[in-house]
Amino acid sequence: YVVQARGPIRDRFRARLREVDASIVSYIPNNAYLVRVSAVGVVRLRAAREVQSVLPYEPYYKLDPSLLALAVEKKPLPDDRPLRLTLFPGQRDAALLAVNALGGELVTEEPSPFGPQIVIRAAPGSLPALAQLPSVQGIEPSHERQLMNDRTRVRIGLTTNTATASLTTTWQRVQRISSAIVAA
Repeated sequence: YVVQARGPIRDRFRARLREVDASIVSYIPNNAYLVRVSAVGVVRLRAAREVQSVLPYEPYYKLDPSLLALAVEKKPLPDDRPLRLTLFPGQRDAALLAVNALGGELVTEEPSPFGPQIVIRAAPGSLPALAQLPSVQGIEPSHERQLMNDRTRVRIGLTTNTATASLTTTWQRVQRISSAIVAA
């Protein structure tokens, strides 16, 4: 469920979630948490003064905006693009079984603070069914990761721009900075 606080999230709101044994999965803007909670807990939260709203976590909330139109119109993913699925904690095995049953193929997996993530090649037309899986928290296109150290050089003062300097020039600059620090 998405549970939204009445105003900014405060300790009293979090205490109310603990009182009903709600388990916080992640923060959702604005002033809300994605939680796992029982039906009885939902009723109690809806009656709480600190709570603005309690909404079921609908399948379309799980989809990256770039995928929503494809799912609604039941269009295939462009270029067999892989998908990154963030799973609810403890749901990896159930998700893998369900993805396989839908004709998906596991490419890789990795941990995240919000639950395990798997990258899959989805079967054509399976996006709506993937979003309906109770083990899936979010779905987004998978992008190949890129190193971004070119931005770090500017931040630590090795260069004034992000253009790659030669290794010798960079090393000379590091030595000058080190000498200046030692001399100070």
